[in-house]
Amino acid sequence: LKAMEQGLRKRGFVVWAAPDGGEGVDLYRRFGSQIDVVLSDVQMPVLDGPKTLDALREMNPAVRFCFMTGDTRAATLANLLGRGAMRVFTKPFPSVAGVAEELWELATRPY
Repeated sequence: LKAMEQGLRKRGFVVWAAPDGGEGVDLYRRFGSQIDVVLSDVQMPVLDGPKTLDALREMNPAVRFCFMTGDTRAATLANLLGRGAMRVFTKPFPSVAGVAEELWELATRPY
């Protein structure tokens, strides 16, 4: 979490980092109007990534949401995309810069 947070900040992102899905939902509730894209791990305490996406969709059906996961099975990736994720980043990442570039493109894409 810290490494991704620092890497994204270094590349110009304003980052609200949460250690679990419950806190992520709370941050989105408070700052959602300032958040252009959400990046969430699939496996998290309190609320996992898919449940976090569901909760955010209740607040904003158009939320731009991306997952990151170490599970590279095609069925898992298809399931996450089928839930409405814009992108699934598989770990380990080749570089934080590459993830940042794709997130920037998604965050600035017109609705």
